[in-house]
Amino acid sequence: MPDTHVFVDDYTGTSLNRPQFTRLRDLVHQRLVQAVIAYDLDRLSRKLAHQLLLSEEFEQAGVALHMVTMPASDKTPETQLLSNVRGIIAEYERSKILERTRRGLDGRAKAGFVPGGTAPLGYPYVKHASKGGHYEICPEEATLVQRIFQMYVQSGFSINAIAQQLTRERIPTQSDRRTHGPSRKMSTGTWQLSSIFLMLTNETYTGTLYYGKTESSYSPNNPDKRPRIA
Repeated sequence: MPDTHVFVDDYTGTSLNRPQFTRLRDLVHQRLVQAVIAYDLDRLSRKLAHQLLLSEEFEQAGVALHMVTMPASDKTPETQLLSNVRGIIAEYERSKILERTRRGLDGRAKAGFVPGGTAPLGYPYVKHASKGGHYEICPEEATLVQRIFQMYVQSGFSINAIAQQLTRERIPTQSDRRTHGPSRKMSTGTWQLSSIFLMLTNETYTGTLYYGKTESSYSPNNPDKRPRIA
C-alpha cells in the first residue's frame, strides 16, 4: 500500500479533530477512496457516538469500512451489536485508564512526591528506585534562572527583551535541555516570550510546589478540542 494511503495520527482517540484523520474524511466525502481499513474500532475513535457517526458517514459515501480484528461478513443485526458493544468497552477502558492515572497522581502527591509533568528549568527530576521522585537543583541551570530573574527585577528588562537577549546568545532553553531527537521543533537557543513569562510566574522558584491547582475544561463551541487550563 502506498504511503499516501496510510494515515497515522499521534492524537487522542477521543477527538475527531485529528489532522491525518481529517484528511481521510475529506477523501471519503469526495468519494476518492473505495474502502477504509483500520486495525480496530478504537483506532477510529474511542467514543461510541463517534464510531456510529463515522460508520454512517462512510456508508453514505459508498466507502466500505473494514476492521482487521473483526470478521468480514454481511451487515447483520448481530454484527452491528458486536460493533456497538466493542465501542462501549473501548470507551469504558479509556475512562478506567484515566481514573487510575488520576488516582496514582493524587496518591503520589499526598505521599510527598513530585506528581509528575515537566520539571521546571533548574530542577531536574530524579526518580526514586522504589517509586516517586523529587527535584534536585542543577547548579548550571540555577545560575541561568537567577540571571533571568535579575534581568527582570533588578535590571528592568521586559519579557520580550529577555527572550531576545537569550536568543542572541543562543543559550539552550528548557526544551533544548529536556527534548532530543526529531520531536524538537525549533533551533537551539530560541526563547519564546511565553517560556519567560511562565518561569517568572512559577511559584516553584519560591519553594512551593502545587498539585491540582488548575483544572481542564473543554471549549463550549467544540468539545473535541484539546482541553485548556482554567
